[in-house]
Amino acid sequence: MAAELGAHGVDSGGQPNAIGYATWANSYDIAVNAGYRVTGITLQATLNGALAEGQGDTPGLAENFLRMSFAVGPATYGPAYVQNFTGYTELAVDGDNLSLTDPFALRLDAYVNNYAESALYYDPVSGNIYWNGSSADIGLGDVTLTFNVAAVPEPGTWAMLAAGLGALALTARRRRPA
Repeated sequence: MAAELGAHGVDSGGQPNAIGYATWANSYDIAVNAGYRVTGITLQATLNGALAEGQGDTPGLAENFLRMSFAVGPATYGPAYVQNFTGYTELAVDGDNLSLTDPFALRLDAYVNNYAESALYYDPVSGNIYWNGSSADIGLGDVTLTFNVAAVPEPGTWAMLAAGLGALALTARRRRPA
């Protein structure tokens, strides 16, 4: 699965402020093959963010925010989030200790928000006031969903284990001196 999510960075140049946001929500019906169970799920993504505050007589402001999570039925895992982030990093949400053998619904959610507030600049030569823009950007890419799967022993395997343990117990009992 590959996905990208961004709020299309905002730049408040020439205006008081700018806001951008985006949501991502997808649901999937997951079937589990007979003889297997899902024991864990990991949602991982690469984040990139940039912030630049406008300079002026009053300082500008630049903020970004990203949140991601997933749900299996009524259970929600996460959220993992970052705020006011610059650069690149990995973000992951883990769902461990699962034992899913029947089909299930999986919902993936993410939300990004960018906010930029311009700096107010007074030009003493012209006497004009200008909005010196700030900018903010954050994006989510290279989204990877990993399922951890384990085999479920068949009933015949359990029966052989029980018969083998019974044979060992019987042999040990017969070998005891009277």
